[in-house]
Amino acid sequence: MQSSEATLTGESVSLDNQKKSKAAHYFMSAHTPSGFVSKFGQLYNAAAGWKAYILKSAPGVAATLLPKAGKRLEESNIAVEYIHCVSDPNGVNALVLPQLKICIIDGLPPHCIKPEFPGVVETEITLFDMDDEKLCANRAKILQFAARAAAQYDRAYRFISAAASLQSDCFRIAKEYFDTEAVEKYAAGLAKRIFPSKEGTGIDIPRYLSGITANGEIFFYNENTASYNRVYAIVDDYGIGRLLISLLSERAKAAGYDVIICACPITGAPEHLLIPELAIAFITSNNFHKAEGRPCRHINIRRFLDCDSLRLKKARIGFNRRAARELYNQAILLLQEAKADDDIIRECYAPCVDLERAQSKLDELINKIIG
Repeated sequence: MQSSEATLTGESVSLDNQKKSKAAHYFMSAHTPSGFVSKFGQLYNAAAGWKAYILKSAPGVAATLLPKAGKRLEESNIAVEYIHCVSDPNGVNALVLPQLKICIIDGLPPHCIKPEFPGVVETEITLFDMDDEKLCANRAKILQFAARAAAQYDRAYRFISAAASLQSDCFRIAKEYFDTEAVEKYAAGLAKRIFPSKEGTGIDIPRYLSGITANGEIFFYNENTASYNRVYAIVDDYGIGRLLISLLSERAKAAGYDVIICACPITGAPEHLLIPELAIAFITSNNFHKAEGRPCRHINIRRFLDCDSLRLKKARIGFNRRAARELYNQAILLLQEAKADDDIIRECYAPCVDLERAQSKLDELINKIIG
């Protein structure tokens, strides 16, 4: 599986520039054992004063234009989170502006947002003027390839589910030899040293830092930790590090800090923890995504395991890992086939959409935000 540096190209923001900027890069959806999961509804909080602009457009339009809009916002010294499309990481499904409490979201399925407070919290903006008559000439083709893509996604999820079962077995084995008391003591001591207490209680901000995509395994490690002063890599090939991440997350919130908690797209368990206010990050590094490039401090989860006893399960664990990797590789091939079908659908829409007008409408919104 490839890292994001090897795969993100085209209309996406240059990764060389990402390393120099303070922009953040995440997913808000995932290909999981149970299918497609979207957390786009958690991008904003009406009660906290957020505003959401939902873009209504043809397939591929907003995803192509949003990276350019993000660059303009960055050039105006506005902090930007790029929410990438898990089915096509080159595309961007949303921009989040935390300092302004604004997000701009591609409103297309499967990550569409239903406005709860139209006009007050959510504003829908139609980007496209479409030649319906011209488009309908491709009706049969669009429906055909949409059905093909859906079938390929369904097959991919079956492979992902099988791989997840093998990974779960590794977790269950390791947990038998895990010293819970030792990790709780370690988390308490570490938190006391690096989480100075302040008033209030922090909240969870959900994100995905990694994802299984048509481009392989994408891991936004270097992109998201470039501006962090202290990065801890939790070296863990068993999935047991989720217990340490959970403990540290709870202590950080109790100390008064909001935390970006990144779930594993396969298990749903906490896998990475970022605390922007303290510029501290805890990143799980394993066989599928390694914390490489950005210097970090290492916490090897084996220090909390009875490794002598665990060694007796070496053959079973090794088999699980090899088989899981093969299953994920097959899932990625199926995701690539699904993306190829999705691309054909976008090609059907492209001649029927006035892209310049769509760009102009999005520019109006960005001008309004910049002021």
